[in-house]
Amino acid sequence: MDCYDLVIVGAGAAGLAHAFFRHNARPDLRLLVVEGNARAGGWVHSEVREGFLCEAGPQGFRPNADTDTLLAALGFDGEVIAASAAAKRRWVLRDGAMMALPGGPLQFLTSPLFSLRDKLRICREPWQGRGADREESMAGFFTRRFGPATRPLAEALAHGIFAGDADRLEMRSMFPQAMALEDQHGSLLRGMLGRKRPRQTRKRVRRPALCTFRGGMKAAIDRLVQALDGAVALASPVMALARDGGGDGYRLVLGGPHARIVQARELVLAIPAPAAASLLTSLDAPLAAELRQIRAASVASVYVGAPRAQFAHALDGFGCLAPKQPSPLLGVLLCSSVFPGQAPADHALLRVMTGGVDHAGEVERSYGELCAQALTIVRDLFSLRGEPTFLHVERCRNAIAQYEAGHGQRLERIKARLAAHPGLSLLGASYRQIAVVGQWTAEGSHP
Repeated sequence: MDCYDLVIVGAGAAGLAHAFFRHNARPDLRLLVVEGNARAGGWVHSEVREGFLCEAGPQGFRPNADTDTLLAALGFDGEVIAASAAAKRRWVLRDGAMMALPGGPLQFLTSPLFSLRDKLRICREPWQGRGADREESMAGFFTRRFGPATRPLAEALAHGIFAGDADRLEMRSMFPQAMALEDQHGSLLRGMLGRKRPRQTRKRVRRPALCTFRGGMKAAIDRLVQALDGAVALASPVMALARDGGGDGYRLVLGGPHARIVQARELVLAIPAPAAASLLTSLDAPLAAELRQIRAASVASVYVGAPRAQFAHALDGFGCLAPKQPSPLLGVLLCSSVFPGQAPADHALLRVMTGGVDHAGEVERSYGELCAQALTIVRDLFSLRGEPTFLHVERCRNAIAQYEAGHGQRLERIKARLAAHPGLSLLGASYRQIAVVGQWTAEGSHP
């Protein structure tokens, strides 16, 4: 039986980054990362087809101090590609038409998205009271702080970004920084102004809003696996998990072509909550029951590529978000406008995303049905004329965790249960920070 100081189950972004930071801090650490699939990365996967770069999961990452640290340690910061400055414009669907989201105070004042009365209500945000409901939804928060006219915007954010329902997603779990501003300052606007330090003492690191890598998001996964130098075991699913009868560690039965039993003094489960629940049922049934309550949404993405000249629309923006509606559309990303190198010269690449919690069956529709629907959407919204030269479908099942009402309290109960299992911790997007940037962190591995 092989013995390790640390075993991490799951070679997604969270598991690999945690392994890398732990190995860097202690090079002599006996470390093993096990992954049931034949490749690492989870939903982070990139593929170039006919000159078009298609992402299975996230289109990019939002850089911050943690990503700076990770990329510098990997010697990979030179491979970062920032989003085009020309792709800042964003739209939201309203009554079937795209309307531009205000990009600043002047655009807000002149925007037709809100009436004059609605704008005056939004400007009264600093005088609205704090919320008392710790489980307040995104829709409830926006309506309370900015007025009912902003509810469609909350729906578009919840639906288009998180594939969820604004009436069910818990604001405090989805946007903890915004809630911290309200808790501390009583207002988001006052809080943002209060955070600014005097000009002479302020040192601001200017980072792009969104980045990717040469070759796509998969490039970072490949570099992490390479840096871990043989510590990643692919096609090694965990078949059983139990406490080690002879000590404080854990014993794992691994399947696959290299089936074996391993012992871990410390164990990190960096896999989706339902998968972790399956492994923990015999060890702690109440803990497993809590984990099973964290559900995830599925998304189907159709990539549409065509010569740019075939679009009457200028394609001069980031993309469009769709609020909750009878249609399964979540949003459309203008991939080649955001990252021009993701399409051949003089071509455009768009990503049409459908599904989410309200249209769970969308991801199972046929290739032909998904492509036909996507083409209709692209023709209606971006005036595509003629036939596309490229179509590709990606299906992400149970990919986006839903932090619904009670999620924060559930994490507290999970934390309490973990206290009874020394050396065991949970990590990943099922618990906090859905975006990839939230998983590339040096912080400890607990919910």
